[in-house]
Amino acid sequence: MISLDRALFVLLLGVLLQAILQLRGSGTAVWRSNVAAELALADTLLEHRPDEGDALLLAAFETLEVRKRLVEGQIAQHDAMPWFQRALYDTSSFQAHADWLKSWRQEWSERLAAKPAGTLPRRAKSTKSPSGGLQSAVEVAQDAIKGAAGDWKAAGMDVVLDEVINLMDAEADNAFVLSRSCESLRYMAVDDESRSAVGNSIPVILRAMVLNENSSEVQGYCSGTLVHLAAAPATRSAIIENDGVEAILRGMRLHPGNSFVHLKACAALANLAATSREQKLLMTKGTGQEVLQSLKTHLHDLSVLEYCLGAFHNLATYSENQATLRSLGALRALRDAVRLYPQHAEVQRVGTKTIRLLKGVGRDSVDKAPGDDREDREDLQAV
Repeated sequence: MISLDRALFVLLLGVLLQAILQLRGSGTAVWRSNVAAELALADTLLEHRPDEGDALLLAAFETLEVRKRLVEGQIAQHDAMPWFQRALYDTSSFQAHADWLKSWRQEWSERLAAKPAGTLPRRAKSTKSPSGGLQSAVEVAQDAIKGAAGDWKAAGMDVVLDEVINLMDAEADNAFVLSRSCESLRYMAVDDESRSAVGNSIPVILRAMVLNENSSEVQGYCSGTLVHLAAAPATRSAIIENDGVEAILRGMRLHPGNSFVHLKACAALANLAATSREQKLLMTKGTGQEVLQSLKTHLHDLSVLEYCLGAFHNLATYSENQATLRSLGALRALRDAVRLYPQHAEVQRVGTKTIRLLKGVGRDSVDKAPGDDREDREDLQAV
């Protein structure tokens, strides 16, 4: 039989949770209606997306589509949570998404009727992507380069790159312009040749992150560009040499609860931790601690968690990092992630593999010389 004290405790707990639900629920209708309205408007804009135009506008539409999918996915995850998790969930991020969608609409919809002509690459009206939709900005760049026999300049991409860099120089304190510019650079880095060319913008990207450290949009989109550039050895080295790791970690610390910033940041760190030399270097800069904190904070956000796990795995591949990661509490955090998502194949695969590394189990834990530059990482889809 349950004791009186325990019964009173359960009753009190129920009353408190009900009060929390009522308080949270009062704001739920507001953010949900705002987000729903902006998503509906975004759908309309995407339906009328132009078949041709300047690269910045095409990249902006691609950004809108990516953000729309991200928002819909996060809302679906929120709605699938047990009621007590929803009661404690911070829904302020949803209102931030609504504000971003509104800003995008106000900035770009005015440009749809009058698209500037010029030397920018265009896409054919009849061209379709394999999924049946219009080509993405990545495909535009690929087609332009292919049509010019692989010549970056002949494809006109150097002109686009110069325009974007000049715009970022001129608008160094304009967070909105810098966010869109970084997103455009991300879509231009489609292969080794284009990454090499876009790599010239690395100092400008990192300066934008330093000068706009309070803007989560700048931090997120700039880190997203670094994800793509870090896929090639030369540009990866340039990012590290220009204090790119420090810039990414600073953005994570300044925006601890922002899932967009941490998704992009963890993906960038995962790609930067490609070789044993880089894995060792990133740990000395405090990367392990920041990724661990990100994993704990965003444990219930799969979009962030997957990239946190990828970064953890790549850092743990270097055996000299494993003791430090264990001392930080990485094993417990990784086990929590694996237990929370028993049906998620990627979380199970990467999480379990990283746990085995930290426990010294399997061939992945073989020591490597500090100067060994062989790539040994968990490959991630670019974000």
